[in-house]
Amino acid sequence: MPELQESQGLRVAIEGCGHGVLHSIYASVTQACHEKGWPGVDLLIIGGDFQVSRSLQSCEIPSNTRSRSAMPQT
Repeated sequence: MPELQESQGLRVAIEGCGHGVLHSIYASVTQACHEKGWPGVDLLIIGGDFQVSRSLQSCEIPSNTRSRSAMPQT
C-alpha cells in the first residue's frame, strides 16, 4: 500500500519500485485514497526501479530478461 501524505492542500502518494506493474500501483493508490476518504491524489511518486520501455524490440536488452508486464499499452 502506498504512503499517502498531504501538505498545503497537495495530496501525494509515494510508492516503491514500479517494475512495470502500473495497473497494480494505480489500484493500490485508489484503494488507499478510498480508505483515507480522498477523491484521489495530485502527485504519484514511484521510487526505485521503473520499467518505461514500451518498445523492447528497439532496445539492447537480452531476450531472456524482457518482461512487458503491464507496459504494452500504447
